[in-house]
Amino acid sequence: IEGLELAITAADEGWDAPWLAAAMRGEPAPELLNDWDAQALLSIRLRVLERKGLLRDALNLAVATGRASDRARLLVRLGRAEEAGAVAAAQFRSADEALTLATALLDAGDSRRALAVARGGLELRPPRAPLASWLVERAAAAGDLALALRAGQLALAEAPELALYQRLQALAGRAWPDVSARLQAALRQSPVSWQTARGLVDVWLHAGLIDEAIAVVEKPAGAGELSRMVDAAGAARPEWAVATAQAQAEAIAEAGRSDRYEQAIDWLQRARDLQR
Repeated sequence: IEGLELAITAADEGWDAPWLAAAMRGEPAPELLNDWDAQALLSIRLRVLERKGLLRDALNLAVATGRASDRARLLVRLGRAEEAGAVAAAQFRSADEALTLATALLDAGDSRRALAVARGGLELRPPRAPLASWLVERAAAAGDLALALRAGQLALAEAPELALYQRLQALAGRAWPDVSARLQAALRQSPVSWQTARGLVDVWLHAGLIDEAIAVVEKPAGAGELSRMVDAAGAARPEWAVATAQAQAEAIAEAGRSDRYEQAIDWLQRARDLQR
């Protein structure tokens, strides 16, 4: 409904509204900068102008309304990549903006400037994981292993993922002991959330660091990984695994949750199996 209302508003205003005509000539429109509906409409209008090939009009509109990311991307399309890089350095605030421009530059064949924009984006406002993950392979392909590993560490700390950890291991080669120590130190500082718990447990189990994996599942946000952690810790930390399984069964019984009694029985059976 909201999108339909915006479309209706755009249709009502048309392309002849005085402010729009002025903005497309490149005249500033500061009154629109804090107007959410107007900004949403601008996104639609910019896409329409681009599809029509009216790139200069679209660029003027982006400049007039303070849309730095759109401005930089349009400059790339107009063959003005150096100016786009200058806009990024002066006006970008988020890593997402840097990723958008770096992708556009790479698509345009300017891999050197794409890497430079992405490198700068690592210092900008998070989330950084999408940009950092994108940068790992591009930096590695360019022979900049240090940048690839730095980007990988940032991505891993923000969005832990076993596949990325293993990729960084392959890239590090003989330097892996030192690299893994840095990665693991960063992961220990990574907050446990519903989004990161599984990846953290995957990485810690792969690294053989059972205690770190246990620490994750003992936090409320990591409780969803508790079941598989009990199985994984059975050999290395049997006392913890048994105590945890028994505690889960007791919690269900004390809560009087008859609909979960089968789960309680399963937990007790697992506790018995672990003690054999």
